[in-house]
Amino acid sequence: TKSVAMRVSELPMRAWTDNTGNYQTVGRLEKIGDTHVRLFKQNGRYSTVSLERLSQADLEYVAQMREQLGVVSLEKVARR
Repeated sequence: TKSVAMRVSELPMRAWTDNTGNYQTVGRLEKIGDTHVRLFKQNGRYSTVSLERLSQADLEYVAQMREQLGVVSLEKVARR
């Protein structure tokens, strides 16, 4: 089986929108923390975003990825 890190790095780039609908970026989910996510953006930079700032659709995507990958926090797994 593949490690969680390998599976995370294979996730697709997608559009992420904030909870106001006014800001959008394209990136790949890299980490899921207890209060934030970390995205690897198209421009090659990382961005850490509070879960409170994510749109409902993005929160649902994060929950789906958390369930599919079978971990509570990808960040905790990455630190092992």
